[in-house]
Amino acid sequence: MVLEVIVKPLQCVLIGRLITVVSSVDNVGKQELYMYGVGVACCSLISSSLIHPYMLASHNLGLKLRIACISLVYRKILRLKLSAFEGMSSGKILTLVTNDSNRFYEIPLLMHYTWVAVLQIAVVGWFLYEEFGISSLIGVFFIISFVGLYFLLGTISKRLRSKILTKTDERVRVTKEIIYGIQVIKMYKWEGYFSNLVSECRRLEIRFTRISSYVKGMCASFQLFVQRTSVFATILAFVLLGNDITAAKAFQLVSFYAILRAPIVCFLPKAIHVIMESVIPLGRLSEFLRCDEIQNDSPAPSDGSGDAIILRNVFVQKASANLLSDMSATIGRNRLVVIVGPVGCGKTNLAHAILNEMSLSSGSLTVSGSVSYASQEPWIFTSSVRQNIIFDNTMDKERYDNVVKACALSRDLKLFPHHDQTIVGEHGASLSGGQKARIGLARAVYRNADIYILDDPLSAVDSRVGKSIIDNCFKSLLKDKTIILVTHQVQYLKAADEIIVLNNGVVTTQGSFSDLVAQNVDFNEILCNGEGETITECQTNPLKARTTSTGSLVSKQVDVPNTTDEQRTSGAVASSVYKTYFSAGSHWSISCFVIALFVIVQVLASGSDYFIAYWVNMKQVQTSSISMPIDIFIYIYTTLILGVIVFGVAAMVTLHNLCMQSSTSLHNAMFTSVLGSPLKFFHLNHSGRILNRFSKDLQTVDEELPLMMHETALLGLVTSGALVLMATVNYLSLIPASIAIVMLYYLRKFYLATSRNLKRLEAT
Repeated sequence: MVLEVIVKPLQCVLIGRLITVVSSVDNVGKQELYMYGVGVACCSLISSSLIHPYMLASHNLGLKLRIACISLVYRKILRLKLSAFEGMSSGKILTLVTNDSNRFYEIPLLMHYTWVAVLQIAVVGWFLYEEFGISSLIGVFFIISFVGLYFLLGTISKRLRSKILTKTDERVRVTKEIIYGIQVIKMYKWEGYFSNLVSECRRLEIRFTRISSYVKGMCASFQLFVQRTSVFATILAFVLLGNDITAAKAFQLVSFYAILRAPIVCFLPKAIHVIMESVIPLGRLSEFLRCDEIQNDSPAPSDGSGDAIILRNVFVQKASANLLSDMSATIGRNRLVVIVGPVGCGKTNLAHAILNEMSLSSGSLTVSGSVSYASQEPWIFTSSVRQNIIFDNTMDKERYDNVVKACALSRDLKLFPHHDQTIVGEHGASLSGGQKARIGLARAVYRNADIYILDDPLSAVDSRVGKSIIDNCFKSLLKDKTIILVTHQVQYLKAADEIIVLNNGVVTTQGSFSDLVAQNVDFNEILCNGEGETITECQTNPLKARTTSTGSLVSKQVDVPNTTDEQRTSGAVASSVYKTYFSAGSHWSISCFVIALFVIVQVLASGSDYFIAYWVNMKQVQTSSISMPIDIFIYIYTTLILGVIVFGVAAMVTLHNLCMQSSTSLHNAMFTSVLGSPLKFFHLNHSGRILNRFSKDLQTVDEELPLMMHETALLGLVTSGALVLMATVNYLSLIPASIAIVMLYYLRKFYLATSRNLKRLEAT
């Protein structure tokens, strides 16, 4: 605030006084001249000393906000209940982490200008009024009128942002499903269908992204003519009111409006857009954080007596349907309890309720002791077999060996190329179904818990391996633990201490095997849902058993993929990258046309600046022999400003359209290349790495790159135009300018070396 409201206006006042003293015909003391000169230099020094620490602190704060947002989403995911994921797409979660979090990075830097702009308008307006009187209000009101336009464009941008995020979620979700199911897609040659599906999602996404890009580009184009038009309007009103314009007043006027240019014309539109667009990510993040999560109530300690799990009149509902109805059961300690029932009767729902993954509609559920869980579909992550088993626990060699033996994995590990250090690939790509199930079971068993909930871990193994697991794991290694086993295998029921029979979410029968046999309970009838035909799960599939058992025997012939680290380039970005980007959008002639438009815009803008100086000089030296009607000046300057507006908008639209075409072509080429890659590519590169290209990286190409190129073109041409004007007025001024350019070049070289590596590290 001190810099924008006090230091910069004071510098403009001192510059005006300095020019007045220098241009005065009277003898002026050197002391006064030096005083103004030192004052201008001190203001510049103070500005440089304040602006850079502020920018550094703002960027650091923005980076912390972004990291905090990502960490918050990650921690929330780990606490969510399984039921919360049913109404939420994976694409939405990925977009929260990759796209929405980036919106918080710019807030600390730009939000400051929303209120500093108001103070600057008041302070600068007061100084202008003191120097130029009522004529200064015309230019100030012209600038203020654009603030309302900024809010209008910000509202439009907010609506577009909501639509873009919706389409991005859908595209990322479909892309993720394609990557996860790539083996099936290639098996049935469905590449064409899914390619068309993604192309349609991308077409809808890019349509709204293009409009949003135009809106942002329009705001960036305002800096070409807003300041110049305000200066011209103020000088014109000042002259028409009968005042004489001098070089000191003109330079001071330009300096004052230059102060307003940065916060109001450059930063305020960005701040409004960022704040408006941040409302959508904040709403999405708030909705995500309000999802049901697992309560972190510590389980009751195991005292070796009483019951491990007690259910009393438990009801679980979902969408007015009862998943569990009036369920009451008691599970004692140190017992093997088997839960059986037909498909869809609520066995897995009961396991999730015990794990607190489902919210109870009514009733009570008490769990005494720690719980370990093996899911029905084994979760295997990209790492070694050993790491998949021990997971986040410490390595205990004796327990590890016992678990491997109890889960019938010893033979498999000997057949693996690198034994238990073999990389299994993403989702266990190199493992058979039985191996995945046993590794998932081993992970649950390795964790030292009081209660083990095992959801159908024996369905993917043959009867011989299943019997080995029952004897060595459940009845031996875990004999002093409470085991809840969900299964469809009738042959294992004799080993159970207690059997719970479910049907339609209700406990129909509970007791030991001998008790249920005495009650004439037909288990085959129960598991087959009372129908005449037997379900596949009620039979032992010889083919399935044979495949499972031989899966271990042929493991040594499997070419086990090893994951590779993502490669990062080093050094400067090659020119071929830029060539590829622009050539992907259209023919090279379109790029040349865009450059020509920007050059014309800068020529017209520099011409309007030069024309203001020419006009002021003519007003000072105007005589009867040198005169020009003021109408001519108005017509010429108006023509120049209109040319800047028309060609500026045309250049913006052409550039952003070229960038959108390039983005579309690059996405299509990347997706086609990934979809056409062999399966080995997906084994060597995990899905997160591939999805990052289609989410965060693509968002940078879609939204950030066009605006950065637009601003780079504007600033580059403005710098070139300033150098040309300096050379026209006084070629000696090019000497300090050349020194400054050389210094800035090496500073830029040092900055880009670290900035590029940071961006590359962030993208991996």
